[in-house]
Order: sequence, then C-alpha cells, then structure tokens
Amino acid sequence: MNGGTASLSEYLWDGKPVSHERFVQRALDPAASAVVEACAGSGKTWLLVGRVLRLLLAGAAPAHVLAITFTRRAAQEMRQRLLQDLATLARADQEQALGLLAERGLSEAQARELLPAARGLYEQVASTERSVSIETFHGWFWRLLRRAPLGSGVAYTANLIEVPQRLLEEAWTDFAGELLDDDSQALSDYEELVTRIGDVSTERLLRNFLAKRAEWWSFGGADTEPAIERACLPMREALHAGGFDESSHPGEVLRQPRFLELLRALLEFWESVPQPSEAIGAAIRAARTLVRLPADPELDVVRVSDLLLTTQDTPRRALHPEVLEEQLAWGQGGFTPDYERRYAEAYETLHKVRAAELEWQALRLNECGLRCGARLLQAYERRKRNANVLDFTDIEWTADRLLRDENTAAFVQANLDARYRHLLVDEFQDTSTLQWKALQCWLDAYEGDADRPTVFVVGDPKQSIYRFRRAEPRVFEAARAYLARQLGAATLRTNVTRRSPARLVSVFDSVFANRNPLYQAQSSHARVDGEFVLLPLPDDARSDVLAARRQDGATTDNPAREPVLRDVLSESREAPRQDLHEEEGRLLAAQIAHWVGRLQVADGSQTRAARWSDVVVLMRRRTHMASLERAFRDAGIPTLSDRRGGLLGRGEIEDLLALLQFLCSE
Repeated sequence: MNGGTASLSEYLWDGKPVSHERFVQRALDPAASAVVEACAGSGKTWLLVGRVLRLLLAGAAPAHVLAITFTRRAAQEMRQRLLQDLATLARADQEQALGLLAERGLSEAQARELLPAARGLYEQVASTERSVSIETFHGWFWRLLRRAPLGSGVAYTANLIEVPQRLLEEAWTDFAGELLDDDSQALSDYEELVTRIGDVSTERLLRNFLAKRAEWWSFGGADTEPAIERACLPMREALHAGGFDESSHPGEVLRQPRFLELLRALLEFWESVPQPSEAIGAAIRAARTLVRLPADPELDVVRVSDLLLTTQDTPRRALHPEVLEEQLAWGQGGFTPDYERRYAEAYETLHKVRAAELEWQALRLNECGLRCGARLLQAYERRKRNANVLDFTDIEWTADRLLRDENTAAFVQANLDARYRHLLVDEFQDTSTLQWKALQCWLDAYEGDADRPTVFVVGDPKQSIYRFRRAEPRVFEAARAYLARQLGAATLRTNVTRRSPARLVSVFDSVFANRNPLYQAQSSHARVDGEFVLLPLPDDARSDVLAARRQDGATTDNPAREPVLRDVLSESREAPRQDLHEEEGRLLAAQIAHWVGRLQVADGSQTRAARWSDVVVLMRRRTHMASLERAFRDAGIPTLSDRRGGLLGRGEIEDLLALLQFLCSE
C-alpha cells in the first residue's frame, strides 16, 4: 500500500470519498471492525498484516489474534511478512522505523510514543509459546474438533484426508453394486434417472450431490426421508395449485372424456373444410392417430403439441379461428361459433398440461436424484468410517455443528472466548456459506456483549476462485451487512492497484467493464510502465490449407480450383507441422527475450532492468507444459517449474507408492 498519492474518489469509506491516509487509518484502527473490498494488487494482504501489527502495538497478546486465509502457502507468506515487518522495527534506524509506523496509519507523535514498544514486538512474537494464529479455515476447524468435549460425537482418532478421490471411487463402486443386487426403489430411481438424463449426466448429478453434502446435511439433518419430502414440497404444491396430482402424469388429462370430445369436434370441423391447407391436413392426421393409439401420457403430450403447436411451440396459425374465418364465409363450410370456444379450451388445456408436466418431471427428477444421492452418500460415509478418516467437508460440518448444538456450543464458545479477541479473514470472497455460518454462530453468541472480538475482513467478490470448494461470493455481501449491523464495521473500498501498470489496467477495463457487473474501473499507481502484447495464435488449419493451395496451384483469388493429387512415386510427403504448443512457446520465448533487459521493474525502492527470474508464465493446465519448456530451452531461456519429475516421477517409484497406499488402506 505504500507509495503514491491517490485522488479522493479512489478510496471510499462507507461510500464517501476519503484520502489514502484516512483510508489506511480507518482500516488499521485496532479498536474498530472493518470490511475492505479492494481490487487485485491493491495491497489487501499488506493491510491485513498491518492490522496485526497495529493490534500488537495496541497491547493485544499474540495468542489473542486469529488470522484466517485459504491456503497453507498464503498463511506461511502472511506469517513471514509479519515477522519481516517486526524484524525491521527491531533492527532499523529510528527514521526508517518511524516511517514504517507512519505507513501503518500512526501519526508522528503516536509513532514516536510507540517506537520503544514496537522494537520489542519481534522478540515477543517469536519467543512466546502461543503466538499469533495464522491458519487456514480447515486448519482452524481441525483445532476446534481436537478441543471438542467428550460425548460430542467427534471422531478423535480419525485422520484428515486431503484428497479423498480413492474413497469416492470406492463409494461409487459400492453404490453401483448395491443397485445390481437390489430390485427395490433405489434401482427403479436410478433407472428413471438414466432414462431421463442419460447415464453420464446421472453420474455427474450424483457426484455433485456428494460434493454438496454439507449443504444437504444443513438442510435435512440426519433424517433422509423427511428431508427429501421437504425439498420436494414446493413442486408438489405447484402441481396441486394447477389441479394436478403427483401420483399420475399430467398427460392423462388428454385421455379424459372431456378433452377427447373436444378433439373429435375439432377433427370433424377440419375434415369438413373443402380444400384444407397442408397444416390442417397434418392436424387431421395427428388427431386421428391420437384417437387410435393406446394411451401414453408422455407421448400424448407430444402428439397434442404437434397437433396444435408449431415446432417453435407457437399456436398453428392455420388452425386459429380468425384465420379460418378469412378462408371461409362465417357459418358456411361447417364453421360454427362453437369452434372458437372448443379451440380455445383445447389450447388452454394443453398449456396447463405442459406446464404441469415440467413440474411433474422436476419432482420425479428430484425425488429419484435425492434418494440415489442419499444412498451414495451412505456408501461414502461407510468407506470413511472403515478407513477412520475425515475430509475437509466433515471438518467444516462438524465445527459448525459444535457451535450450534446447545450441548456443545457453550464449551466451544468458552474456549474461543478464552483464546481469541481479534479475528481477521483474508480473501473473504472465497468463503463458503458453511464457513461463514460457523463464524457467524461464534459472533452471535456475544449478542450485546461489549467485550466481543473485533473483526477485519478483506476481499474482492469478483476474484472468487474457490467455487469448486463451495465458495459463494454473495457471502461477502451478507457478511458486510451483518458486521455493519452487529459490530459497526465500516465498509472501505478502493480500486487502486499497485501491481499492474496503467497500460495493462486500461486493457482490463476495456475487456471486463461491460461483461462483469461487479467490475469497476481501476486506477494504477504502479511505479513503472508496462506493455500489453497480444500474441498471434498458431493456426494450423488455415496454414495447412494455404500451404496445400500454394502447392497445388490454387490461390486466395481462386480458392475453388480443384487440388492436384500428389504423385506418390515421385513427390515426397510434406513434413508434418511441429507441435502447435511448441510454436506458441517459441512466440512467447521471443517476446520474453525482447523485454528482458529492456523493461524496468520495481526492486524495493529502486527500479532495474528485468531479469529472467522476474518472468512468470501461467498456464491453465500442465498438459502441454513440456512443449513450452522445450521451446524455452531451444531459445536459451532458463526455466524452473514445479512439474513433477526427477526421482519421484520414475515408474518404479510410482509403483512403490501405489503399493504403500494399498498396504495402508488394508
């Protein structure tokens, strides 16, 4: 956050513009809660570490501070940055130490007064047995479980499994085996799912249910059947409101005497038209077919839809009374005023049946899916119990249960009260609903207690990346409103980035401004200029086509010329093109070689020419990393990646690891 002076509109405090200095002072005020929403590169982690430093300066014991982030690597980086700042205060000369304190929101007089205490913070934090707790959510929840009271149902001897993929696959195998051995409701439910959405989508649906098991437990608790009944109740009520019942398909209405009478009357009129159009002829054939064929509710809906509607699900214009009135004199050719009434009633009945069918199908899909999902979940829970392990979802769910259960909440709350007086959360936009519920339950227990902890959260909703772990960006808004209401937390916003130069920021703004409602235009206070270069992608298809045309005599002016076949006896085959990803790597390597040594980068308070080590290449996946590494090596560019290799990547070592995993699981 250090460096640069911003305009007032770039920093907001509860919606009102403030200076950068006031923004930092309010954010780092150790006595007041705050919610900071800031863009990428704005210094959110700097603020959080600065807040911890200010808490320690205000007299907070290290053990009373809890900082939560989302990865162990981020927690380790936060711990290192805190110790680095404290070490600077302990060793730096007076001017440098006072400057560091001033950057953390202290006035000159406050900084001079607190400097002696600040110089002793490093020793205090480094030597105490109970230092500042910088944890991941799962690490903190795990500690709560370890301190749970006896009789709480916590599996004290269980181990934490971070990658439960093998257990998930075994649970799926168990579930499939139970279906094959069982001809009961479960097999019928699974077969209906496969019939309706296919086997691949069915498996994906049930695995997604397993991934959302914490939400299911929160909704239904331990009683599966009542939970399924409650989940499906809105769909049943929608059916009942339309006059239908879940016990039978809505299409059965189309075989009731009233509708068949309407259908025969309409058919009689269409057949009396002297020169029926093609649409009327199709309606006649469809109506005759419906009357003759045996009842099939789902097919009947399709047949009547084909009779009265177009392929775009709009009413057939040729059958509308007004259109027929134009073709025939009113009252002649069999046209009677009753046609309009009967046509409207038939169309209205079909409309209601189709709407009810959607609700009925949704009800059946949910009933079958939830019953099969609950059975798969039982298989997975058995596998975990047999292996004596817990996964991350178990930790979150159990921690939330401990804080809500009246038999354990008081004990856990007392432990939290005795330990933590200040809560800080980094990257709050990646918080899941269950994680926030656990925190909220802790804070709710204080009610109007003036001794409740201070809370400081930082994040950026548009940067949420942990949705695969059930992160929900809307939790950020809910937490902001809750903390403002319960703790008087201020809302601080900034769109200033110190990571990306102005030229890069302008590209971001032009790309995202009209595509993401959460995106706000950013300001750059980076100390160096940068460049944005959009590399051309290798296009093998177009290149090969043009090469073939040139070889065969075709040109872009005459692309339709017939290609000439190659004489396989006298002409050699054209060498295949090289790996496209390697070509991309060569383009990238050329750009890197161009900018290294020319581009100026920040290095502390100075700037210098860019080096190879200043460059990072981000890839969506590792699949083609070897191709890029090969291109960089050919260009003489040194690279370092975390791609698995060396000793642990050898086949015999992988076999040994697989054997050890097998032995440990037995």
